[in-house]
Amino acid sequence: MTGPAKIRWRAKQSGFRKLHIILKLSNSTWLVSDQADGESLAWRVWERNVANLRWRRLDIGAIVEGAEVEFPDLSRVDEIGWTDLMSGGGSAACSRLDWIEVYAKHVARPTRLPQAKETR
Repeated sequence: MTGPAKIRWRAKQSGFRKLHIILKLSNSTWLVSDQADGESLAWRVWERNVANLRWRRLDIGAIVEGAEVEFPDLSRVDEIGWTDLMSGGGSAACSRLDWIEVYAKHVARPTRLPQAKETR
C-alpha cells in the first residue's frame, strides 16, 4: 500500500456511523484510518489516497482504536477492510457498503513449499 495506492468504495451510512479503512499488516498489527466516510442520504463514492491517511492501532477483538502510529510500514499489508467502530443492532443507524476497490502495487511473497515426508 505504498506509493500511489488508493481505496474507493460506494457506501451509505445513517445515524452516527462513519466507515473507516482497516488494515492488517504482515506482523499481525491492525490499523484504522483517521479519516472516515460519514452519514449520507444517498449512496456515494468515497476515495482516499493511502499516503494521505493517518493511522491508529486497532484492537480487532474489541473494535476499539488506540494510539496513533506514526509512519507505519504499509509495504506488507495482508488484509484490507472497513469498520464503523460501533456495535450494531437496536437502532436505525447502520453502515452499508456496496463495493470496495483497492489500487496498489502487488508485492510478491515467498511461498512455503510442503515439507517432504520422511519414509523408512
